Amino acid sequence: MSYLRKDVGSHKHLIKTSLFWWALLLPVLSGAILAGLIGWGSDLGQACISSRCVQNFVGHFKFPITIAGLSLPLVAMPAAIHRSMEAALQIDLASKQYGEAIKNNRFGNYLKHRESFEKVLDGFIAKHNVGGSTNVGLSTYRLYARLFPGSGYGRIQWAGEFDEVFWGKIEDSCKVMHTQMGQAEDGFNADKFIYAVSYLIGELEVDYVDFITIEYTSSASRPVRLHAPNKDDDFEAIAFAAFDLGEIIIAIRGFLGINEFDDLLGGYTIDAVSNALRAYRDRLEVTRYDQDDD
Repeated sequence: MSYLRKDVGSHKHLIKTSLFWWALLLPVLSGAILAGLIGWGSDLGQACISSRCVQNFVGHFKFPITIAGLSLPLVAMPAAIHRSMEAALQIDLASKQYGEAIKNNRFGNYLKHRESFEKVLDGFIAKHNVGGSTNVGLSTYRLYARLFPGSGYGRIQWAGEFDEVFWGKIEDSCKVMHTQMGQAEDGFNADKFIYAVSYLIGELEVDYVDFITIEYTSSASRPVRLHAPNKDDDFEAIAFAAFDLGEIIIAIRGFLGINEFDDLLGGYTIDAVSNALRAYRDRLEVTRYDQDDD
């Protein structure tokens, strides 16, 4: 059937297919050849158009005429096959076009999703930096890649899901940080608080245009580094970083459809948190960078 696939698979018109001409001409040629052989081997007499002569002609050439007449029903077979093949090709083409449309739609949705994410966070940061006390920087494109690792062109199964494991760790550290902020006046644990702040700053790709580097040595002698906004009071700098992280997490929650904010709206203050950190001043080492030297 390779000839059939070749003829129909190339979208040829029926009249241009070899199968059509074989079905049409083979019976006609076979009947003509057989009629010629019969005429050559028979005594037909002189030509006439009388009833007897017609009957005699039909009697001699009935079988060749019947064979030649098979061309019409035989042509119907390749015509039906051609229609079914064309229908199959049209279905296949429609399926491919639908698949391409789905991919393009997915890609468009991915671009809109990413653009919306960056717009939400960039808009939040722009407003924060205008009226806030710190100049926050956020690598939204890197954060998007970490939060939505399944996104991208060609990943047609992705439907906006975020990495629940990654975000779960963010929420866990956020809970630790805010629990300690709530205990700033009683039961404050600097180790848990600073480790949580350091983890969140790193995982959420947070940075500051004007920053200080703080190295904290825990009670277990494990040092940890973090960037904080450049403030005259080093302890206030860490407290401001914690409050900034809470606001950033609220913004991300809103984008993810997690409308739970009460746990991040405690009654603690910058002064309360910074005062709690002062008890651990001997564990802090601060490095300042003069931007004028850059």
